Amino acid sequence: MKKIFLPLTAALLVAGAASCNKNALAPSAPEMPAAPQGALTVNIGIPAQETKVQADAAHVKDFQINSVQVVVFDHSAGLNDGSDLLETDYYYEPATPASNSVSVTLNTKTGAKIVYVIVNRDRQDYVALCSNLSLFESELVNLSENSATNLVMVGKGTITVEAYDRNKNPNQTAQALSVWVRRQAAMVKLSGVTFDFSNSSLHGATAQITGIYLKNAVGVCRMALDGNTVSATAQSGVHFLPLSDSDHGTGYNWYSKYTYDVSGSPDVLSDYPVVIDGPTDGSAWEVNRCYFTYPNKTAVSADSHVQTTPWVPRLTRLTLEVRIMLDDAPRYLAETTYYTFDLPVLESNKVYDIQNITITQLGKDNDDTDTADSAGKITPAITVAPWDSDVINLNYEF
Repeated sequence: MKKIFLPLTAALLVAGAASCNKNALAPSAPEMPAAPQGALTVNIGIPAQETKVQADAAHVKDFQINSVQVVVFDHSAGLNDGSDLLETDYYYEPATPASNSVSVTLNTKTGAKIVYVIVNRDRQDYVALCSNLSLFESELVNLSENSATNLVMVGKGTITVEAYDRNKNPNQTAQALSVWVRRQAAMVKLSGVTFDFSNSSLHGATAQITGIYLKNAVGVCRMALDGNTVSATAQSGVHFLPLSDSDHGTGYNWYSKYTYDVSGSPDVLSDYPVVIDGPTDGSAWEVNRCYFTYPNKTAVSADSHVQTTPWVPRLTRLTLEVRIMLDDAPRYLAETTYYTFDLPVLESNKVYDIQNITITQLGKDNDDTDTADSAGKITPAITVAPWDSDVINLNYEF
């Protein structure tokens, strides 16, 4: 082929003519190839052993999934210092609540990813709230965002996303990542109460439970998990990272300090007011009520049972408000009395099942303060179980 070289002066004339021609188009920059994209299907679930009904199914749905938000961070640098940049997020609400699992598919960039899944929380604008993983994991979720049918759950997984192009490979499917989610809250379940006045001066009295509530409840929980939950079961040693000492010790982050705050505490902390009647002859009442609170790391040895200013962290306590009535001349009694029971250190995604509380005498006149040595109160040896099994030896006597 004969090569034709245009003299330099001629080339300049051509260029000049083009610049004077209003209809001429400037040469376009070469089109850059699009960054490779990936597709990711996230399978979100609660292990089957954790989805058995823990209480009245009509009121508590502790495994229900109402919404999902998947948040993806770019982990290509692999630094593990929290600097991973937020890449994308995806929010999904199923048409009807899912019983214990749901799947979502979203587009991502390729490369190593850290994937967080948040269940049952209102959609968050994480792009505005946090630019990287460290800020995301330090976020505090409030207990008020939970309800008996909408418990906030969080899971975490890692994956390396490969290029996804159905035009090149019609049979290609999105990569799959399975993530178990864990409840941020702990469940305190009151299974039964026994009133036995047969051997006391209250013999013949009737009793009515008029309120059940948790007080001294931690109101915030960190978003961060200390590992990922991609495993055969959720019981893989993964836990929510504890609050900082500052967050845990700040009174603003607690609900119902010293006594129950009727107007300012989340519904998950109480049944108040309530009316529960039963016998006082030593027969057990079946209560089966559940309450939810965030982890409380206060040790028994650190709780002086004394009100202090400023606030000092203390044990979360279960309190029963009881109306005792006796109409047996010449004995007359109609009195509201309170029974308070210390709970152990509380952890996320654990069940603290109080199998039975036995009451044989009057309690306190009010629930504004606690005393370390209440007459007749026995502190039990307590064991803790994960959500997939009940604690069988958490019993109290007053």
